[in-house]
Amino acid sequence: MKMSGGRAAVEALRAAGVRTIFGLMGSSTLDMYDALYDAKDIWHIGVRDERAGTHMADAFARVTGQPGIMIAGQSGPGSTNLVTGLAQAYLAYSPIVVITGLPLTQHVGKDSFQEIDQHTLFLPVTKRVFDVPTAKRIPELILEAMRIANSGRRGPVLLNIPRDLFAEQIDVQIEHTANHVVKAGHLDRETIAQVKALLLKAHAPALVVGAGVKWERGHAEVLRLAEKLSLPIAASS
Repeated sequence: MKMSGGRAAVEALRAAGVRTIFGLMGSSTLDMYDALYDAKDIWHIGVRDERAGTHMADAFARVTGQPGIMIAGQSGPGSTNLVTGLAQAYLAYSPIVVITGLPLTQHVGKDSFQEIDQHTLFLPVTKRVFDVPTAKRIPELILEAMRIANSGRRGPVLLNIPRDLFAEQIDVQIEHTANHVVKAGHLDRETIAQVKALLLKAHAPALVVGAGVKWERGHAEVLRLAEKLSLPIAASS
């Protein structure tokens, strides 16, 4: 299917189950906003500052358990405003995915269009930074960013995308199946069996409860286990 890189980005988010996006419109991501205009099933919440939008995406993630999405419309100084919100989300293990622009591919490294080293800037406050190399990889890397943000120790992931890739026409097929929907949690029965054996053999076991219980909404299960085995509970945060 022929579409722009901007539309492919929106289709990838839709395939991942995204229905709410925060963003500040800017010239770097206009082609993505053209696609969002036609996406009636996705609610775009406009913000007036990238910092506010990133905090809003963070709050959305904490409430819903799904990655919050933020689009920063402008590269350079616009993108630098993301740092505070990303740092907050990173320290709180909150899953958010941020899409921001870069100068035109042929202008990267030429100090054009308010260019700064965005990759290095965001490394300390994210789980992963993707510099998207081609338009055809936009949907693939967006889906990967969603997976990384909401798996393991959760946290923010950022994609830097050159502005010309959003406008480029590409052939890509993005199937809207349950396989793409990003869900938290992983049930490993072998590990559970090992934990069970350790608990039953321990002389003075205790539960140290971390953020995983919060994200999985597992409070009732933890209490039931603690009451059944008479286990004390300590919270890690």
